[in-house]
Amino acid sequence: MKFRRNKTAVFLASLLIAMTISGCKDKNNKQQSESVPDEILRQPFTFSFDEDTTVPGSAGNNAELNAQDPTAPKATTAEEQTNQGGSTVYVEVTDASGQTVTQYVPVTDASGVQATENDGEPKTESVAVTEAVSSVPDSTGESAQNGTQSENTTNPPSTEKVTNYKTGKTYWFDISKGEDFVFNGDFVSMTFKVNENVPDGIYDIEIVKPDFANYAGETVKPKNSVNARIYVNTDGASTKDYDDGFSIYGQEVSCRAGDEVTVNFRLSNNPGVCAVIFKFRYDADVLELKDCSPVGEYAEIQTK
Repeated sequence: MKFRRNKTAVFLASLLIAMTISGCKDKNNKQQSESVPDEILRQPFTFSFDEDTTVPGSAGNNAELNAQDPTAPKATTAEEQTNQGGSTVYVEVTDASGQTVTQYVPVTDASGVQATENDGEPKTESVAVTEAVSSVPDSTGESAQNGTQSENTTNPPSTEKVTNYKTGKTYWFDISKGEDFVFNGDFVSMTFKVNENVPDGIYDIEIVKPDFANYAGETVKPKNSVNARIYVNTDGASTKDYDDGFSIYGQEVSCRAGDEVTVNFRLSNNPGVCAVIFKFRYDADVLELKDCSPVGEYAEIQTK
């Protein structure tokens, strides 16, 4: 399947123009609004990838960082662990100016539900980015420091795997009818091919700050926002329904390495919207996206 590449700025500009024109229509400027092209007043479901497909970060963390200078110095203060006669040192990553690099990770409760702030925004916390660097003793018995090896060793320093995140974005808006649309249940479906060499485990398809808006031009914030999960040769997959406020949540599915698997994202208690920007990301070393499309009531809206 070929995916279109659009830019968020273009979409938002089109939506702003459309909302302005819609306001003219509400003021009985009938002749002007009737001449507006349909593609300005509505845009069917569209999918694209972010231009930056890889996001560096520590393995297992939901890091979203800007590209760094690969020659930047690394901090040396860290906790050491004995490792085959040498040590593994966890050091804080710094940028070219020597400042510690931080990342914002989602805060979840014990059940995996993402916590939210009082205003409904997903709750995140800032943590320092670290990497593991190994060292081995030199001929004098002293360990090489600062992640470097002594000259008479052949083992290079090792670091943690950098997660290869890929981010997808879906768009839709329709103000041609001058009203909001209410749709619930499954609304976006994705099919992934699971890498045949993937270790057993649980892999998230993460929701990235979903944006919903209604015809009044107001942001509609989900109260609950829960990632989808793929369980590879691992038990425990189950999807909970949410009856507490407007919610967006991912399905949990089980599969084997090498399988193709379909995962749906769902809505509940949708108060009515006319525009959606839904972004998600996944580890591209684990999963290959084969298809992304609207489903259910959301798909029916696209054909009306």
